[in-house]
Amino acid sequence: MLKICCRITSKEKIIKQNIIQFDEREVTFYQIVKTICESLDIPTPVILMKHLYDLKKFGISHFSNGDFVEKIDFDKLLLEVVKE
Repeated sequence: MLKICCRITSKEKIIKQNIIQFDEREVTFYQIVKTICESLDIPTPVILMKHLYDLKKFGISHFSNGDFVEKIDFDKLLLEVVKE
């Protein structure tokens, strides 16, 4: 199982936070991001290879204003792998 902690921040303060579990053998990175965005009720950002690389290599990835096509009312969406 893969646990992802997702946080929405604005001015360095956490606005929303959620932890979601995924079966890592049956889910793609796009499906992870889409599920997280739906759970937080925000638009899905544009996903680049950089985001996938950062999550795999460092266990953390973030999406800023420039990664969203639609206007958003927060500064950053942060995804972090929860270590058990």
